[in-house]
Amino acid sequence: MEDELFNRKLLEKFPEIHDCFETYVSWQDGIRTGSTLIVEDVFNPFCKEAAMNKNAEMVKRICEFVEECICSNDHLEYTAIYVGFLEWLKSSPIPELVNGLLESSRKAYDALIY
Repeated sequence: MEDELFNRKLLEKFPEIHDCFETYVSWQDGIRTGSTLIVEDVFNPFCKEAAMNKNAEMVKRICEFVEECICSNDHLEYTAIYVGFLEWLKSSPIPELVNGLLESSRKAYDALIY
């Protein structure tokens, strides 16, 4: 998968981030902006806000997406979520998100050492 395809997938799964995404990539490479950057700078703040607002349905969607990416056989998809999301979450745990992680993403999260 290329950055553009991952970014499109992320936008398809989370249309709520579209405006923030467009603003962020407007001065970079547009839809081709690096996926890990998009996860770190667009997706993570969205996830944090959903968790802080106790939006259980959104947290569930987020954790399902993370699991899908961690279980993917695609290197870029896995890496963007592992490095961009799980490492961020491990360094600054948000209980709602940590507790929502599914089996494979939880194992990857637990294996991270900080």
